[in-house]
Amino acid sequence: MIQLDYAFPEDEEFLKKFEDVKLSTNLNMAIVNYKLNNFNDSIKHCNEVLSDYPDNLKALTRKAMSFMALCKLNEARSILMKILQLDENSEYAKKELERIKQIVTNK
Repeated sequence: MIQLDYAFPEDEEFLKKFEDVKLSTNLNMAIVNYKLNNFNDSIKHCNEVLSDYPDNLKALTRKAMSFMALCKLNEARSILMKILQLDENSEYAKKELERIKQIVTNK
């Protein structure tokens, strides 16, 4: 236990830097996995971010992108609606909601 305390000091500056690195890493892993067509892994990394920062627009957007790629339209729609609640000017969310509407209409 002493080693852990030494390895991971509990001063606020260190913890802030650690959280920033964790956030950046998960956001980067989400987009990398998305680009590699590993959509479920992308969603997992988004969920890691969203567990600490539920209103993080990048994580929400990347999660919606992954659900769209998996054709999970209801899940994507739900996230896109949340994005619009947080940012009513989100062109991405508006465009994707319209796309979902067209997909559902054409079925």
